[in-house]
Amino acid sequence: MLLRDPGVPIHASGSDFADRLPADEGLAVLPGTASGPRGEYHLRLALTAPVPVLEQDVHRLANGVQSVIDHHQPES
Repeated sequence: MLLRDPGVPIHASGSDFADRLPADEGLAVLPGTASGPRGEYHLRLALTAPVPVLEQDVHRLANGVQSVIDHHQPES
C-alpha cells in the first residue's frame, strides 16, 4: 500500500519522511520510491498482519506522523 497525505505540512521526500518516523513506534515503512520514481512523497506499507494488529499499527503510524509534524514545524 502506498500512502500519501498531501495535508502533511512537511516538504520531505518519502525517504526523508520514513527516516523521520520515530523508531520507538515500532513500524517498518519504506519510501514509496522503493516501487519506482512515481512513489516519491509516499510511504510504502505492508498490510500482512491480522486486522487487530493492523488497527494498533494505524494508531502507531498516526502517532509517528504527528511526532514528525510536531518536531518539524517552522519556527515562529
